[in-house]
Amino acid sequence: MQLAFILLLLFIFALADAFIYVQIKRRAERSIHDLDRKKEELLAQHKALDEEVNELRREHTRLQGRYNLLKQQKRPECQPIKQNSSLTPEDILLQEELITSEQLEKAQSYIQRNHSPLSLLDALILLNIIDLETANYVKTKHEPRG
Repeated sequence: MQLAFILLLLFIFALADAFIYVQIKRRAERSIHDLDRKKEELLAQHKALDEEVNELRREHTRLQGRYNLLKQQKRPECQPIKQNSSLTPEDILLQEELITSEQLEKAQSYIQRNHSPLSLLDALILLNIIDLETANYVKTKHEPRG
């Protein structure tokens, strides 16, 4: 009789232990699911912020180019670049600080990588490094007056 009672108690404890284990496992799985969902949300936010940062960088570069262009146009006492065809568009862009050498290399690399027939100015526009207004300004500086 005592043996049956002891076995009954062991059985009850085993059932209680199994119930507690199942509850703990469910909570853990729910927590893991919640954390995975939060992780996905954070990754999506991170991607959106990366895109926003890249857009702001492009906008900054464009505005910096326009600023440099306006600064050059409004300060004639600055050493003006002679208008002749011996200066390349790259020289003009770099001398007037409309682009950096890294941006120039990026455009040249793009042209080479893609075996592109684009001119350097077209590649710079395509990559949002300069705008059309800046490209036209450089073309007028590059072309000799007739």
